[in-house]
Amino acid sequence: VRSMTVEQVGKQYLEELTRRSLLLVVERNDKGRVKTCQMHDLLREL
Repeated sequence: VRSMTVEQVGKQYLEELTRRSLLLVVERNDKGRVKTCQMHDLLREL
C-alpha cells in the first residue's frame, strides 16, 4: 500500500464502494472512468 499514490488508493476505494453498491455510478467519461456518482439512500440513513 505504501508504494501506491493517493490517486491509486482513492480509485481502489471508489471501485470497492461501487462494487458493494454503496456508491452508485451516475455517469462515466469516454474512457469508462467514473465521472459522477451518488451515495445510496440507505447509506445516508446510517
